[in-house]
Amino acid sequence: MDSKNTKLRISFQGAWNVIRVGKGVVKALGEPEHICLRVNERMDILVLRPCGPGDQMSFKVPTDFTEKTERLFRISSKQFVRSFLEQNHLNPDITYSVDGEYSEKGHAVFFDMARAVEAK
Repeated sequence: MDSKNTKLRISFQGAWNVIRVGKGVVKALGEPEHICLRVNERMDILVLRPCGPGDQMSFKVPTDFTEKTERLFRISSKQFVRSFLEQNHLNPDITYSVDGEYSEKGHAVFFDMARAVEAK
């Protein structure tokens, strides 16, 4: 996967308590049917990787997500979004975007919250 030509981005839409996953992220992961959300122990890096439907924190990728421009992929969780933003000293009522890095070894995309920027 050549992530230099593809945006690997998520956004935390604090006011709506959702994480919006970009199409480039799903493409980088090989367009799986489900992705899992993981967080490191320090709660400052979020990881998305392919997984099965029964895995913990598994979310179904919408059908035709990467082909249709109007299709969105949002993960909704008030408790997670607010606490994760607060843990990273970010305002939970604001939208932030975070560019990720693809790890071929881990077949995952890593989002370091130190790189979060307020969306304009």
